[in-house]
Amino acid sequence: MNFLLSLSGPVLYIIILVAKTIEVSIATIRLVYVNKGERIKGAILGFVEIMIWLLVVSSVLNNIADDPFKIFAYAAGFSLGNFLGVSIEAKIAVAFLLFKLL
Repeated sequence: MNFLLSLSGPVLYIIILVAKTIEVSIATIRLVYVNKGERIKGAILGFVEIMIWLLVVSSVLNNIADDPFKIFAYAAGFSLGNFLGVSIEAKIAVAFLLFKLL
């Protein structure tokens, strides 16, 4: 934890961006598993998701007024994570498909 708090500049921004992207991607896939009723997989992914979230948020909020670029890295990671999460879900086809015949 102190490692992240001691970083600054572009290295920190990249870590925030990548970690937030991974976290949101996991959240997207977790929601699919929860909707399918796969509680164990959803719970495991939820645990990992929140661990990443806590680390990222604590590093973003540390001296946020002195380094506002952390906000942009966080927001960009969120957006990229949504895109990547949906793309991963489409590739592995976790969600179920519903056909209606008339």
